[in-house]
Amino acid sequence: MMECQDYSSTRFPKNFENEGEEKFVACDYNYFCHKNGNCLIFHRRNILDITDLDYVYGHNYESENNNLIILSCDESSLKNKSCNTEKCVGPNNCFSNNCVDGICITNKEDPIYNCGTVKENSEFKVKCKLNYEEKCKDDTDCTIDAKCNKDHICQVKSRGYKNTINYFIVSIFAISTVILII
Repeated sequence: MMECQDYSSTRFPKNFENEGEEKFVACDYNYFCHKNGNCLIFHRRNILDITDLDYVYGHNYESENNNLIILSCDESSLKNKSCNTEKCVGPNNCFSNNCVDGICITNKEDPIYNCGTVKENSEFKVKCKLNYEEKCKDDTDCTIDAKCNKDHICQVKSRGYKNTINYFIVSIFAISTVILII
């Protein structure tokens, strides 16, 4: 089996599916980058967990700085309790360079981009889009598996879907209760 280059995020090629649902195999190049410069190459393991409740949680990045936290929360997501990070003790713990009350907060002046392998017109490229919790204008601004929500924040795609289902179930329950009372 072919091995990927040292600057790839994985040792061996992996399976991908592009937005057009075309499947392909390629080396995985994944980076977190600031708008104005420095990037971190990362391995997919232990970076982001998206739980069944769509709670996004950022783990420490395994690097020379063992306390570097990649994920940052938008202040509105933090208030809604839909985002959290490992506890930071100062700005140097956060890739966003913004630690507030022990939580890494997004930096509007220098957003974080998630860059990864894509296939466009039969060519493999590394494309960068806004990371989770960064401010956006529309869905095309956000990284894979994210959408631009009504608050203009890149959010895990399935979260809105599940909220719609929960709203639907609550509505049916409320209507059923009203019908039973009548």
